[in-house]
Amino acid sequence: MPLDIDSLKNKWKEVDISVGPPPSLSGGGSRSLLERLRKVERATSAKDKLLNMHYLQILVCVWGLLLVKVLADEFAVPVYTIGLEIAYFITGGIFNLILIRKLRSVNYSDMSVTEILDRLIRFASLRGRFKAFMIAFAIPVLILMILSFDMEANGEAVIYGSVFGLVIGVVCAVRINRRHKRLMTRLMEAVGSVDDAEES
Repeated sequence: MPLDIDSLKNKWKEVDISVGPPPSLSGGGSRSLLERLRKVERATSAKDKLLNMHYLQILVCVWGLLLVKVLADEFAVPVYTIGLEIAYFITGGIFNLILIRKLRSVNYSDMSVTEILDRLIRFASLRGRFKAFMIAFAIPVLILMILSFDMEANGEAVIYGSVFGLVIGVVCAVRINRRHKRLMTRLMEAVGSVDDAEES
């Protein structure tokens, strides 16, 4: 069957496609949309920074495992002390992986603001429980580690090294915790402001 170009042209003219003008970027609705997008971008930025913090803590756990191996090779540390230290860093890594998975499940495009805030609250609560557990776990690990060294041969070095390591660990933990809380507050405020922008 031959192709009738004139017939196709006539049929195309009969099709009424009304295309409106493109949305103006000067209206109030567009300004509200742009403001909402900026707030979502701030929330996304805070979420990415939180994820990077937990990725960094996983690297710290890996570094801790390597340090345990060095201690086991260089010093006569009992096996049970090495095992407890390995368990500590592995537990910390697993906890951070769980928190990363929970935080990555927050999806701004598929979830309502209420659902996002609920997940963030659960995430913060879970992190608080993990943090308390790791602090309680660190106390016997540190004590056992100090007692495992030969105090007669390296007594002064063990004491100074333990105090120095404890101070560095506490300072790093406090700084990480403060930054984490600050980012969580920024994230919650950004998500809440998106909700206000949607209602206005």
